Amino acid sequence: MADALRDLCAEDLSAAASDASAPDASIVVVHTPAAAVGRDADTEGEHPGSATIDGRPIDSDALHRLLCDTRIEFSIDEPDGRTVGIGRAGRTVPYWLRRRVAARDHGHCRWPGCCRPIRHLHHMRHWSRGGPTNSSNLMGLCWHHHHLLHEGGWNASGDADCEILIRGPFGHTVQARAGPIAA
Repeated sequence: MADALRDLCAEDLSAAASDASAPDASIVVVHTPAAAVGRDADTEGEHPGSATIDGRPIDSDALHRLLCDTRIEFSIDEPDGRTVGIGRAGRTVPYWLRRRVAARDHGHCRWPGCCRPIRHLHHMRHWSRGGPTNSSNLMGLCWHHHHLLHEGGWNASGDADCEILIRGPFGHTVQARAGPIAA
């Protein structure tokens, strides 16, 4: 019960109001294949439905117009549905990627059997050791399990978009699988 109380007390309901970079509640997210963004002007109109808003297709001309100057968040996806992250450009997880990882992990700690809310996105291969800030390297964890990975002798490996293998300090292993993300 103490952990639950700690989780409740740690909620920062004023963060969105005080942080100019915090995501808006009314943000529109456009999902588009990475290949659609790189199309040249000669082929833009030839591939309707390359991007979606709320599951409804939009053509590539509209996609490129939205990319110009509107305040819309994009989730650029690989052909297999994985979100493209920011790689080694930075350690801090952008809000759009944070929401994508939270949706993949259903808002709960990724540790098998834990149903606490996500409190930290953990780089499985630490950023300081060359790990990218991509969804495949990020797992949502509660504080307790994040502490175990850093100071408890546990480690996590694998592809967070698919399956993670968690190893304990005495050789115990557990697997965690990602759930599907609704587009």
